[in-house]
Amino acid sequence: MTLRCPDDVHDARPGARSIVTHPLAHGPAGPARRSLLRELGAGEPEWAAALSALPDAALRELARTGLCSPAPVPAAGSRWLRESAALTPEQTAATQYAAVLGAPFSPTLLTAVSGWPLRHTLAVLDELVALGIVREDESGTPLFRFRHPLTRVLTYTRVPPGRRITVHAAAAHALARIGAPLPQQAAHLARCAPPGDTEAANLLCGAARQILDTQPDDAADWLRAALRIQPADEDGAAAVLRTRILLCVAASRSGRRAEVQRLIPLVLASPGLPPAGRGRLVAMYARMEDSLGRHREARALLDTELSGAGTPTSSRTTVCPSVTDTLRLRSAALSAATGDLPAVRAQFAALSAGPTTGDMVRRMTTAATWALGTVLSCDSTDREDAVADATRKADLLADSALQDVLDAAVRLGLAQNLTGRHTSASHLLSRALRCARFGGRTADLPPLLLGHAWAEAALGRLATASASAAEAEETARLLDCAELAHQAQLVRGWVVLWASGHEAAEPLVRDLPYRSDLPDGIRHSATALLATLHLEAGRPEESLQLMLSATADAPVPTAPTTRPARWWSLASRAATAAGHLTAARRWASTARAAADASRLPADRAAVLLAEAALAPDRDAIPLLTDVVEQHAHDGSLLLECRVRLLLARRLISTDRLSEAAFHTGLTKRRAEQCGSQYLRHLAVDVQRAIGARHPRVSGDTDGEDASETGLSQRERQILRMVCRGLSNRDIAGALFVSVKTVEAHLTRVFRKTGTRSRAALVATFATARPALALSDSRGPSDPALRSAPRG
Repeated sequence: MTLRCPDDVHDARPGARSIVTHPLAHGPAGPARRSLLRELGAGEPEWAAALSALPDAALRELARTGLCSPAPVPAAGSRWLRESAALTPEQTAATQYAAVLGAPFSPTLLTAVSGWPLRHTLAVLDELVALGIVREDESGTPLFRFRHPLTRVLTYTRVPPGRRITVHAAAAHALARIGAPLPQQAAHLARCAPPGDTEAANLLCGAARQILDTQPDDAADWLRAALRIQPADEDGAAAVLRTRILLCVAASRSGRRAEVQRLIPLVLASPGLPPAGRGRLVAMYARMEDSLGRHREARALLDTELSGAGTPTSSRTTVCPSVTDTLRLRSAALSAATGDLPAVRAQFAALSAGPTTGDMVRRMTTAATWALGTVLSCDSTDREDAVADATRKADLLADSALQDVLDAAVRLGLAQNLTGRHTSASHLLSRALRCARFGGRTADLPPLLLGHAWAEAALGRLATASASAAEAEETARLLDCAELAHQAQLVRGWVVLWASGHEAAEPLVRDLPYRSDLPDGIRHSATALLATLHLEAGRPEESLQLMLSATADAPVPTAPTTRPARWWSLASRAATAAGHLTAARRWASTARAAADASRLPADRAAVLLAEAALAPDRDAIPLLTDVVEQHAHDGSLLLECRVRLLLARRLISTDRLSEAAFHTGLTKRRAEQCGSQYLRHLAVDVQRAIGARHPRVSGDTDGEDASETGLSQRERQILRMVCRGLSNRDIAGALFVSVKTVEAHLTRVFRKTGTRSRAALVATFATARPALALSDSRGPSDPALRSAPRG
């Protein structure tokens, strides 16, 4: 056996299906891949190269089933093969039986398939443990496993096919004899049952139903085996149909779109399919397409089914109203995602039962749809109430119920992020992600991770945001969903901007605005990000030209992150920085009209920022203060800090240095807390500008003549601040020196004045002149205090 090229991805087992390497296999390891590598490494560095060479599909297969393809043989594997060649016949047989039984395996089951006495089986296992071939399971139960997952793979591929089938059959029989759970039996039956074995097919379907809600990938494997086994005659047609329906559900949950596409026409064309089952299948298929970003395909499916064009004539009069309601609710969700509130109202009005009736799951779903529709439309009359109502309903759902409406969680999370409820969005989407992972809902992971990354980035949790965005991109590529992968790439670009600056973020998105194969929404979002990077880098002309070229032959973008108000506000700021004031005023006016229509807080903040850029310093300060207040109210920490620095620059120009120092110091501390080196660097630059204009301390003291004690000017300055009650940290921030420097000055002050404590200094020099001091705590003038951040 030789090492196969990682590009040559196929199962080493005879007759196994091919596995196509996905685009991420040779790219940088994402968080999910790194987690799998750590999990499977099991403290064996010698196998690390073999695991790293596996594409993601094979790596995930290895983690899920204990087997993978191809079976790589690195240097460590070659050594292991040499060691296995020296085994005795009994030891070789035991390793082969164990490889077929799985990991971990039971000595009792090994005894059943080998026919040896239990005492003899345990003796052989002791020999294999001594040789380092197998080891005891770390759980402490009487189970064994191979020393590394890949050693089992290599052993399994060397077992003759006939022996594999025999061992699997013996294991299935032994497990059935002791009444083992169906999933344990199914793992072996799927690999040994012959065609026509109806009992085995029924057992596989029963086992698949038991694990469908938690392990849809395994359920799909067993259902495929059941289809292979079930007889194709007329008597088995009903069983085949039921199995195909179950397989459609399992494949859709695990994101296997190609398989669902292949099965759906077969199922829908079956004469025995009841109308209710047909409607649910179409709704499920549309939901999967929508979650993977294929909104147009989902809309076409629903419109065809609701119009009756896809339903057989004999079934059109017997469609259950509840099924039609399911289709209408799915259609309403698609309309809400485009901001088409009248269409949402029309679908709700056509429901056989009102949108506020039904169980908690249905009420939460309709509330989330309505909330998103009100946010994305210009009808803002009950927007706040709609989002709050949907949030309350989601909080009341148990995790088991939330697992069935993860798409509604995505819609509600988007509505919360757009209305500045980032804390609520983070909480909801974190819950939803736990549910999706527990239930194996791979298809729902990318949109959930995208919303979570957005919320975490807004809250200043850059490390978590980066991890979520990277996992979203990785999973989307695994599911062959390029649109969601590019959306995740853009979110990652924003996170990198805040964390490391425009130079680090630019390579991530430099080419995306010019990709003609991308949807308009992705290209416009990439254009807005790249234009922002150019503006941050001090290249406003490039920023402006990029945005104008993007709208020359395309309509103004309407995606949530590049709505017209934000787009034209950014264009206005770029034009202002480039000196094109007439155009800047025109675009700021356009942005103002769009923001007045949408009434979204983020739109209003973007417009105020553009208007502040056009205004003189004294007029810009109240505008920027309003923007700071808005971002503080929304909990948008990074945007708040960035605007504080812009406000500080304007305050410096008007000689309001103490206020400028407050905003700058607060930004610097928060940047350090959230890991934003870029904002910290900008804050240091502003502090230097303040220091350059800071008034020098004069020689007079206007109080106690401290010169008689021999204090220097800096020591007298620090003495006055101590008398005002400032801490060493406060003094260091006010004077732009380190805390250690302040402590050194104070030590000399204590020595020269003959005092031993701060209290003694205050008592002795109570009339010392107050000096410029700034507190770490927020004063009443800080706009962030006027309104607490929303959940």
